[in-house]
Amino acid sequence: MNKTVIPIQNVSPYIRYVNDFYCPAGIAHNERIIFDCEFMFCLGGEGHMRYDTKEYTLRRGDLFYLSPHVSNQFYTAGHDFHAHCIHFDWMVPEEADNFMAQQVYVNRNYSREEMVVINRLNKRPLWDVSGLSLPCFLSGLDCDIMEPLFKDIYHCFCRMDLASRIRERALFMQILSELFVARYTESGIRRGQYHQSTVTDAAEYLKLHYAEPLNVTLLAKRAGLSAKYFGIQFKSITGLAVHEYLLNIRIQHAKSLLLHTSLKVEEVAERVGIEDVFYFTKLFKRHEGITPGRYRKRLAEFV
Repeated sequence: MNKTVIPIQNVSPYIRYVNDFYCPAGIAHNERIIFDCEFMFCLGGEGHMRYDTKEYTLRRGDLFYLSPHVSNQFYTAGHDFHAHCIHFDWMVPEEADNFMAQQVYVNRNYSREEMVVINRLNKRPLWDVSGLSLPCFLSGLDCDIMEPLFKDIYHCFCRMDLASRIRERALFMQILSELFVARYTESGIRRGQYHQSTVTDAAEYLKLHYAEPLNVTLLAKRAGLSAKYFGIQFKSITGLAVHEYLLNIRIQHAKSLLLHTSLKVEEVAERVGIEDVFYFTKLFKRHEGITPGRYRKRLAEFV
């Protein structure tokens, strides 16, 4: 099933369902699949997740990230388990692709009409986020930071007012921010990797020399590695190919120049290392969803 890749800065989360999940010791839930994404954050106790072909043990401070259409089963052994779970989409879905989690996940005795909905959900769009490589299991997160966020988002979900819906999304973005900090350095380099220092050096070089002609071959030569191997390591650690990482840097600088200077669009393009203004405009629109000229005009109205 094809996924639509969206930049992390374009994430627009849709919170479908948040629950306070308590599972006594010695309970095995039925095997299932889900049609959206789910964060399960352990608040206490111990539980076990069979996910695809592997098994994981969750304890306080651990987070499990479940993707759509992957077989999973949760059970407990000698300990109770307590967690908050968030069902969500990375982007707000079209009405035809939306569904009520209570109807699909809580109620298991589907009517004929509801089975039509279930069959439709198997075909709903899938999203993947570039720049955020989340494994299914993250252990040892900072409970002092994460627990209040998950508890607050649960209490927001339980309230029905519009302010809670807005705060709910804000809390989700805070959770995402903390996961990013736990997973990556300030340069966007994934922590704990064998070539972390090599890729960090390359990332810093890109930030300093973004306006110059740059490519994988040049960076690999600086690192003393082959271009193919360096490219694989760079994407594995940052979640982005070199050209994607460089484009992010160039677009951020271009946005600053558009907002804070009176340079023409072609001059802005040249300043960030893209000589063809038409190609620059195409890249900018693909990245930001708007042309450089309209971006400047729109932002100028608020300055």
